[in-house]
Amino acid sequence: LFGFSVSPDSGRVVYRADQDTDNVFDLYSVPLGGGTVSKLNIFLVPGGNIGLGFTISPDSRRVVYSADQQTKGVFELYSVPLAGGTLAKLNTSLVTGGDVQSGFAISPDSKRVVYRADKDIDGVINLYSVSLIGGPVTRLNRPPVTGGDVQSGFTISPDSKRVVYKADQDRDNVFEIYSVPIAGGPVTKLNSSLHGRKDVWFQFSISPDGSRVVYRANQDKDNAFELYSVSIGGGPVTRLNSSLVEGGEVWFQFSISPDSSRVVYRADQDRDNVFELYSVPIEGGPVVKLNSPFVSGGNVGLGFTISPDSRRVVYSADQDRDNVFELYSVPLEGGPVIKLNKSLVDGGE
Repeated sequence: LFGFSVSPDSGRVVYRADQDTDNVFDLYSVPLGGGTVSKLNIFLVPGGNIGLGFTISPDSRRVVYSADQQTKGVFELYSVPLAGGTLAKLNTSLVTGGDVQSGFAISPDSKRVVYRADKDIDGVINLYSVSLIGGPVTRLNRPPVTGGDVQSGFTISPDSKRVVYKADQDRDNVFEIYSVPIAGGPVTKLNSSLHGRKDVWFQFSISPDGSRVVYRANQDKDNAFELYSVSIGGGPVTRLNSSLVEGGEVWFQFSISPDSSRVVYRADQDRDNVFELYSVPIEGGPVVKLNSPFVSGGNVGLGFTISPDSRRVVYSADQDRDNVFELYSVPLEGGPVIKLNKSLVDGGE
């Protein structure tokens, strides 16, 4: 058994297994409480297999999966009812050597699927959108320059209206982020102009209300990644972090609060190689340091979490004793820090 998922309505389980033939992996669906098992892919060519990734639609009506179902070694994308039924192929014909890539996504409203494929030119990855039940396929990105591709890690907005993606679309090996309507339309570059060998880093996030995109880039300094915020439809770009000390930068851990009001990030903003935690309004404004002063050698750890009600941040740090990590809670907008754990035994953390 390699991978399983429970449908959002808790009605069924979908799983991948070589249940009928050893080393031939098919996709199955079964009621959560047990019952009749349905094979979803129906058939495979000799040597074919279901890919490692599959996704159940948010409305629990369909499953999308990749497989070299019709031609061995050529992975394509399919949609099928959750309990089994008529298959729909989601991609159109692929050029020789082309494949649908891993990392496809279903929109939150369960209407469309977005995927990457080298459909037209072998080795050139573009971004496509199609109805969940199949139909006309639309390329979302502009044609890339020679050597350009759409990268993995695109995101569909919570309101299902737009897709944000990263690509070296305009200059080979210069990665920028773009926004486009999910059914196709004008493509908008979100980041400010990049010069030299600057890039938007791999991580970006859409706010839960779908209004803004936060991204990390060495947009203003060649060797220092900073944090920026921009409207999802494009417009003025705002730097979120305060000025950095020499050698400092915002690291890849940042998070938007569930109410979309603030961004929390980890950076050695004030002292090189001393990592602390900061909070800032998502559209820019005063930056607040969340952690208490550190002992010598202290740092905020790699992980932190914003509470679902957007009131507090929980983080780990060796704030009071060097190399002894403990757990702390602080208001999202800054304030008194509370240590959550009890006293630790020697060697505990």
